[in-house]
Amino acid sequence: MHESMKLLLSLSASGTFLMFLLFLFRPLYEKRLGYGWQYYIWLIVALRLLLPWTLDLGIHVTLPESRLEHSGISASAPESEPAEVLRIKNEQEKAVLEPARLQFSKQFRKGITFVLQRLHILWFVTALLLLVRRVTVYQAFVKYVEAKSRAVTDIGCLEKLGTLINQHKIRKNVGLYTSSLVSSPLLVGFFHPRIVLPETELSGADLHYILLHELMHEKRRDILYKWLIQLVMCLHWFNPFVYLMEKKVSGLCELSCDEQVIRNLDTEGKRAYGNTLLNAAGAGNSFKNPAASVSLNESGKLLKGRLEAIMNYRKKSKISKAAAFVLTVVFVLTASAAGVYRTPVKAENKQSSKTQKEDIKIRYENGEYYIFVKGVLESEKPSGGITDGSVGLVLVEKDGYVTLGPYKNLPELLDDAGEQCAEMKKEKYCTGKEMNLLLEGIKEIENAYDASGKAGVMELNKESVVLKKGKQATLKLKGTKKKITWKSGNRSIASVDRNGKVTAKKAGTAKITAEVGRITFTCKVKVKKTNKDSATDYHEVGIEKKNGAYYYDGRRIRLFMDIRADGSLQLFNYDSRGNYDIQIKRDKKNCILGIWWLPKDEADKIIEDYLE
Repeated sequence: MHESMKLLLSLSASGTFLMFLLFLFRPLYEKRLGYGWQYYIWLIVALRLLLPWTLDLGIHVTLPESRLEHSGISASAPESEPAEVLRIKNEQEKAVLEPARLQFSKQFRKGITFVLQRLHILWFVTALLLLVRRVTVYQAFVKYVEAKSRAVTDIGCLEKLGTLINQHKIRKNVGLYTSSLVSSPLLVGFFHPRIVLPETELSGADLHYILLHELMHEKRRDILYKWLIQLVMCLHWFNPFVYLMEKKVSGLCELSCDEQVIRNLDTEGKRAYGNTLLNAAGAGNSFKNPAASVSLNESGKLLKGRLEAIMNYRKKSKISKAAAFVLTVVFVLTASAAGVYRTPVKAENKQSSKTQKEDIKIRYENGEYYIFVKGVLESEKPSGGITDGSVGLVLVEKDGYVTLGPYKNLPELLDDAGEQCAEMKKEKYCTGKEMNLLLEGIKEIENAYDASGKAGVMELNKESVVLKKGKQATLKLKGTKKKITWKSGNRSIASVDRNGKVTAKKAGTAKITAEVGRITFTCKVKVKKTNKDSATDYHEVGIEKKNGAYYYDGRRIRLFMDIRADGSLQLFNYDSRGNYDIQIKRDKKNCILGIWWLPKDEADKIIEDYLE
């Protein structure tokens, strides 16, 4: 299974666990804590479903690790005859008696592996289509509403809107429109929010509370919150619990917004606000609101609960606020502790794996993956190579080396190298320790390789580049989607940015490396000397040479002195037909600092000495 799917399933399981906790303890907090807290606590669940952060103190979701484990070979097998190798021996003995059954079993396992490795493609395509559909539906809804909407021109309405915007410190300009296509007030627009009212007569109190309610949605960025929930639903479309979460958040959005509006109202004000909600509960919109919009009459089923909440509202005590703060902290810690997928490590092998992981480094070169044991220099790798287009594996030790391959491509190496290691151990072509190091290297390569890609290799698009000073080239690492760390061995000669773009600085040779985990890929960059002469320098500062004469700002130069940092002359030119005298000064790097006009008496003295 692709690592992205393991991570996604882990995030989905962690988020579902948090939803279960909120639903389980709902009777304890529903009547004691405000709807605002109940609304925003779901934001932590949404972020848990999106972000793979974790604290190393919780329950972690464990998923199958790799093809090596499925084949029964562990990367941390003990030095003595491992149980995995014995199992492979037994399978080989059975293969003599039951070749057809074992062949079918092997093909079946490969088929299952093939499907699991590409499951993330189905998930991604479905998630993308769902997201596009939701965005399209929302855009269609906004265009539908705007088709017959018109801006409100009544001065009284606009003044009331402006007063409320200033009172509640809302930063964006909110437009006010009416439309015959809506029967309930609503707020649309993410970047340019607009309140759309139905074309009905509204009393002064109803208009006041309608505008206040919709402005509260804008101030709290409820549309942004709802789009975040929509993104979660698209990414976790296979999880039925996210649809329950969306329904719960939509209801709490209106309840918490009502709570925000009535927090400073007296009993009469609450009753007037409730009447506004009743008046807005018309026959329903002629166009179904998309899930990411906010409307005053969000749901008729929710209206009764909203009215009861309004009339029963009481300001929360300090104890309730303290309890809400403590519960929030506990819930955040729980969300972090319900961590994401991490590779399982057996307890008996945990320490040995940690030690072994520090023992090797891998360098790719000309089709070979060289695994260097700790303390072995890269210069000690064996000479020679393999056929172009093939892939091999070489374990380099102080007293020799062990090779695997060649293989036709990298997928073949990852599929068969584990069995070949076991066979080599059986035939005593390598020791148990060497087999462990080879398996560790194979595991590292497998983790970095993108099995869904078409590339049968994992390599740089260029192994050597020749550039002129100031020129650029872009390096790309094929066959992986892991994070790549780019480095330059000599940044004064050639630098490289985080996207692999190499910039030649000065003549010389530099080594550019791309690191993926413990695997290093290298490209040799040679920067050639440029033939840039003084004329090129002069052109950059506005001095041109025509027919043997120098011109600056359209004026022909009589005396032209180019002075180096040490006081010596790079150029001295006297043109009796010129009318202006200039001098150029350079720094220690021979770069032009600027142009100065020479006083006439000083220039005449220099010319006189020159002619003598």
